[in-house]
Amino acid sequence: ESVASWLENKQPGDLLSEVQRFARNRPGTFLLLAAGAGVLAGRLTRGLTAGATESQSSAAIPAPPTVQPAVAPLHTETVYAAGAGD
Repeated sequence: ESVASWLENKQPGDLLSEVQRFARNRPGTFLLLAAGAGVLAGRLTRGLTAGATESQSSAAIPAPPTVQPAVAPLHTETVYAAGAGD
């Protein structure tokens, strides 16, 4: 019986029960497999994002120029004119 047909004949709840049973019976093996799957998923994700970044950077469309925003003065003084009744 192949793994594909075994998975096809199982319900999601049954699969979860099988994984839980395996984790209880062989915790060390389960942790090693989980760590390996995590490393593999991380490498795959890193490779896919690096490939997407490289393909975007090699595009023929140039990046738009950046514009620096105007900076408001930090301190302003108000000068009052002398009045006529002083």
